[in-house]
Amino acid sequence: LALPPNRHSPEVVAKLRGLNTGFDGEVSRLGLSDGKVTAFGILTDEVSDIRPVRAFAGLRHLTVVGSTPGKGKLTDLSPIRGLPLTTLNVWQNPGLADISPAAGMSLTMFQSGDTAIRDLTPLAGMPLDVVAVNNCAVTDLSPVRTMPRIRLLRCDGCPITTLEPLIGSKVRELRFTVKPDRGDLEVLEQMPQLATINGAPASEFRPRTSPPR
Repeated sequence: LALPPNRHSPEVVAKLRGLNTGFDGEVSRLGLSDGKVTAFGILTDEVSDIRPVRAFAGLRHLTVVGSTPGKGKLTDLSPIRGLPLTTLNVWQNPGLADISPAAGMSLTMFQSGDTAIRDLTPLAGMPLDVVAVNNCAVTDLSPVRTMPRIRLLRCDGCPITTLEPLIGSKVRELRFTVKPDRGDLEVLEQMPQLATINGAPASEFRPRTSPPR
């Protein structure tokens, strides 16, 4: 789309409305820089087709999320392939499972809570600071070890097979669902770089295996 900045966003929103019956056209986030749309956000409660966002060639921050868990209808991220994104938020789209279109990006933030995402391999090696995959289908955390700048990892509610891939990682803030019989405590002892665990100072962390009386 060869449009001036003041018309670029309305044109994309109009196309989104045309492709997604029920979408009201409300934009939750819009950022402009040097005549380009650099940030864009919408709720996906009535949006399954985001192809028009490809018109934002300078897009760096994209938020396409459901309003509450189970509400989002987005299942296909292929339209984002090749965009220069650094932030990608896709939480609360329960049918979304494939993040391979993000491969090759230089993301610093990725948040996908309450989706069906299982494979984090497309994120390997990215300069991510924050990765939030809470309540996803992730079982293997191996790609996290390849992230040179990761600070915060949230993976609570995931069917993680083992925390061992986090040994030697850069994670300093960890949120996860404690399972002592999985060997979590032994793994945590091998992660001296941790500053916080489930919101508490790592030095004071005591996993709770039964509800308090």
